[in-house]
Amino acid sequence: MPKVLLLVATLLLFPSYARSQTKTITRVSDPIIIKGAQIPPLRGIPLSRIALYSSRNGAAAPVTFQIDEADESGALSLSTPDGSAINSDDGKWDDNDELVFMSCDLGDRMSAAQLPAGYLAAAEISCADPITQGSGWVYCVSFSEPVREVAPPYVRYDSKRDYVATDRYEIGYTPGGMKSYFSTLILKDNDSVHSPNILDRYKFRVTMKLFFSLITITRNEDDMRAVLAGYKDGPIRAVRRCNNSLYLKFGIRSPTSMVDNYYYRDSIEWPTLIRLPFNVSTVASEALLISGCDWNPTATGMNYFNSCNQVPVLVDGFMSDEEKKLDKKPYLWSALSGPQGTMLSRLWLSESLVMGKELLYMDDKTIMDAPGGCTGHWGYNGWAFNIITVPAGTHRFVSCFYFPKDYRRGDENAYLNILDHPVTVSVRQMTGDSPKIVSTKFITD
Repeated sequence: MPKVLLLVATLLLFPSYARSQTKTITRVSDPIIIKGAQIPPLRGIPLSRIALYSSRNGAAAPVTFQIDEADESGALSLSTPDGSAINSDDGKWDDNDELVFMSCDLGDRMSAAQLPAGYLAAAEISCADPITQGSGWVYCVSFSEPVREVAPPYVRYDSKRDYVATDRYEIGYTPGGMKSYFSTLILKDNDSVHSPNILDRYKFRVTMKLFFSLITITRNEDDMRAVLAGYKDGPIRAVRRCNNSLYLKFGIRSPTSMVDNYYYRDSIEWPTLIRLPFNVSTVASEALLISGCDWNPTATGMNYFNSCNQVPVLVDGFMSDEEKKLDKKPYLWSALSGPQGTMLSRLWLSESLVMGKELLYMDDKTIMDAPGGCTGHWGYNGWAFNIITVPAGTHRFVSCFYFPKDYRRGDENAYLNILDHPVTVSVRQMTGDSPKIVSTKFITD
């Protein structure tokens, strides 16, 4: 009984002990994005005076993060290739800005007394896995002077080379600029194994028959022009903003669409908006689009499989009977894996984007498929879309690529959960020893 009374007295005198919680969330690859409006205590604070901390061995340690300024429409403030700024803001925390960090940096829960001395305002950010209910915490803190203690970056972007590098992958766009596709991909499955470039190029091919099939138009990725309009070399995510257009006929190009691509340590996200003023069927009798990654001979020995074809097939430039029998129905995810590393991919389509789709897969080095950097196909995989049924309107799709470390079969579920079961977030203002809840939100984009 005396021991019980002692415990109760301790909890009453030191309430921070009662709140002491250990990190239980196991997610490591989820980017977590929080709008500035969710952390009102920091409103108006210069961004240079804000830092992010988590518990490491019982003490507050700085973690890698970035704050992306944005305007009221949500468009990010970026740098242009000539050094000027797009959508520049005032350099202070406001409701439109985005705080971005990685789930791997969540730590144990801390009390206000454990935060760095001399802070002006602080917010406790609690993150939870909606599947396992595991939790973890980080702390957003402001100071009276610029923060000098900075954690190392996860992502590096070279705007002159148009090249992104992380500890999981490297990706480079076609030299010479003005091309929308990438032609370099280096995988880093673990700390000791880095592949050479295994990619020929990302291919994008369109065939349309017009005027009762009297005219056939074909276009490929070389006809797509991408102008780098803005970028950010952030420690958590690099952002590339491109203005894309497609060559049509007689020197005429399609209207330009602006796309922001996001490059995180473990993943790439390509959200894309398509605006069509008419139904495709009003101008075409047939319309086919195929897109995907065509690899080069360096990918020999890797295995391809997806959610509908769980038995791997070998990439070797020869179309085996097993490859010919692959189930072509729409798949949830696909994987290319081998000694060179692993890449998982998935495609999310808005419900408005009505079209037929099936697996695209070719592994035949004898097939000529210009343009391309090498002869033939080496595990060329992606999608074949029948776009004749796409209606007029605005449609959205997101292409996602994931680069696991030390991949094992079944690991794909953790990456699917990033979109399917996103981490939930709540924010509490730190006021002495009694945090006050200021916002709760499900992170969905």
